[in-house]
Amino acid sequence: MNDRTPLASLLLKPLPEGRVPVSVIALIKCVDDEGDETWAFRTSENLDYEEALGAVVVRTDLAKAALMELRMSTGGES
Repeated sequence: MNDRTPLASLLLKPLPEGRVPVSVIALIKCVDDEGDETWAFRTSENLDYEEALGAVVVRTDLAKAALMELRMSTGGES
């Protein structure tokens, strides 16, 4: 039985030219049957937890750095 499903209605920015996708980590904002927003986390089947965690940690650190840079460039507090 195949328990995989495409996220048909969502569009992603394209990968840089020449890159071939081999796995995915997805943090998906959803709406439940009562209209409440919630989050779901999914990975492709070839990605283990350690690799997924490492990628999420690196992306989080990059986002924090970008936010701090934006804050500093707009005169906000650190």
